Amino acid sequence: MASYNVGPRHVFDARRLAREMGFDPNRWKDSVETAMVLLDDPEVARRYPAGVCRCRRAANYTRRILRRYAAYVEQFPPA
Repeated sequence: MASYNVGPRHVFDARRLAREMGFDPNRWKDSVETAMVLLDDPEVARRYPAGVCRCRRAANYTRRILRRYAAYVEQFPPA
């Protein structure tokens, strides 16, 4: 979902940064999401191939979609 806003290269960079920070690069919440917000900072982002992005915006978008999904699943549980 984050790739929809910023493209897959920025998500790959966020996963790499998450791994470097000791987080699970395959987990969004409190991991890739945290790293993605850091890529909003030009000082951090210049160390990665895709460079600076509006990653905070993508993280917020993804967080909103996941909250809506959780609400739908709660309201309409899978059979």
